[in-house]
Amino acid sequence: MKVARKAVLTVDLEKLIDDCKNIVAVAPEGPSLLVSKQKLTDSETLALHLLAAYIGNKLGLLNRDTLSKEELQARLGKSAKITSTRLGELCREGLATKTEEDNYKITTIGIKGLQEEALPKIRERIQR
Repeated sequence: MKVARKAVLTVDLEKLIDDCKNIVAVAPEGPSLLVSKQKLTDSETLALHLLAAYIGNKLGLLNRDTLSKEELQARLGKSAKITSTRLGELCREGLATKTEEDNYKITTIGIKGLQEEALPKIRERIQR
């Protein structure tokens, strides 16, 4: 059992929330970014919205951890084609996945990638 725990990828929700401080938030209306989209790439923007949905769901503030393509497009503020292209890239990279209901959610690998690579870079960018 001890060996199995080492091989299983898990998310420390408390650490994740701390790592996301001042970057994402969960409002009653849904996931929100606290960072200007101008300081983020389109892929980062989409991934952060999916991350916030995950956190909101885990905290019991949102009833689902997924977002539709239309919701993501509205939050990104770009065309349907750009949104679909970026979502396709996130899915191919294994950072997000498309559900049976045609919604999108962040993967555990996606959470780890954001936490270890993207969030520190984003934090550095917004402090400039």
